[in-house]
Amino acid sequence: MDVSYRNVIAICRNTGCGERIQVSIGRFIGGMNDCGSFVISCDGCGTKSFMAVTNPSDASRVVSGGKVVAMWNDDLEDMHDVLVAHGLSLDDKFSDILPLIQSDPKDDGALFDLGDRAIYKCQACDDDIEGSAYQELTLALDAINEALKHHFNSYMKGHETKADAIRVDVEVRCNCSTHEMSFFHNYIEANGFPDKASKFILAGPDDTARLLDVDGIYSRDECIQIFKKLLLRWRARNQVVMLVVPFIGLDYAGREKDRMDLWNLVLGHTEPRRTMLVTRRGTWNGFLQAAEHTGLDIATLRKFGILAPMLEQLDSDDAFFKQQSHAKFYAAIGLETTEVLSGSFNIHSGGYAENLIFKTYKTPDFMSRYLLPLEVIFDLEQIKDERQILKIRIQGGTVLSSASEKVT
Repeated sequence: MDVSYRNVIAICRNTGCGERIQVSIGRFIGGMNDCGSFVISCDGCGTKSFMAVTNPSDASRVVSGGKVVAMWNDDLEDMHDVLVAHGLSLDDKFSDILPLIQSDPKDDGALFDLGDRAIYKCQACDDDIEGSAYQELTLALDAINEALKHHFNSYMKGHETKADAIRVDVEVRCNCSTHEMSFFHNYIEANGFPDKASKFILAGPDDTARLLDVDGIYSRDECIQIFKKLLLRWRARNQVVMLVVPFIGLDYAGREKDRMDLWNLVLGHTEPRRTMLVTRRGTWNGFLQAAEHTGLDIATLRKFGILAPMLEQLDSDDAFFKQQSHAKFYAAIGLETTEVLSGSFNIHSGGYAENLIFKTYKTPDFMSRYLLPLEVIFDLEQIKDERQILKIRIQGGTVLSSASEKVT
């Protein structure tokens, strides 16, 4: 049966704690729904509080910040008895609750838009291979999920390490050759296995020399399309992404919504905790003004802990801004190599012409050419965190191999 979910964040009633507790409340679409409540113990301080939910036993759950220590169904149990058993009264109900309307930053579904300008093309025959790659993935989806089930059954038995992400390598033919393309999917156990190919992000080849087509003159809207696909590639493959850009959106009256849309584009196509943004203070102030104009309450988001980490950093007292700079580049920093998109393109929309250049550097060269002149300090230790990746290789719709390994 289909289930719709409403996510909320509650703040612990203990004013000295302030723990944010996220709860997913499920409702069966077109079916019978039970009413009840959770008694939740705060992870931060142990304070117990209760919250009304639908379907407490089979569709709702605490996502983070606390754990369910008791529950009741209004038709089956007596609320008073459950509360008394846990030393609670009707006054111990969560009062600070905010509905949370946001896309899951780890849900990779349908972010890679095949309708946008293609960046993965064969340099020899100019054949666009993005659509063909997704067709190959679709043909093998059932076989991929069988491999996933086998791996995670082994994990549940203690024979495997839990995978943070899934990488699927497929062979794709163009008009003149065969290429290997990689897809990524961040695995979240509660979401189950990917049921369609669009849940995977196309992150292209390991070596971009033969297949990546970016350089040229484009409208700002075309630059945005290219930029989104590179951000997704970097989000899947790299631990740290750096965005150095003076302006995000045009600071004109009447363009506030467009400015917010561009900020949301950046936040939606990156992993905010692994993204560094270097910009001007005026650009941040422009975001705050646009947020206020469009009805987004930054103070409330900060209170409930759902201000994106990248924005939290810009909102902090030790935020780093670069005022005397018109440099514009976007980089995926790796231990050995760094991919860089540069040119005249700020993060703007519209028909104005801009130029883009893509290049791969050895990371020490990138740091000496780009970061040192800007006086931006970057510690390579930030990109040494390991991730457990389940690698699946497919050919002709069948799985050839499946293995889990740690990568940086």
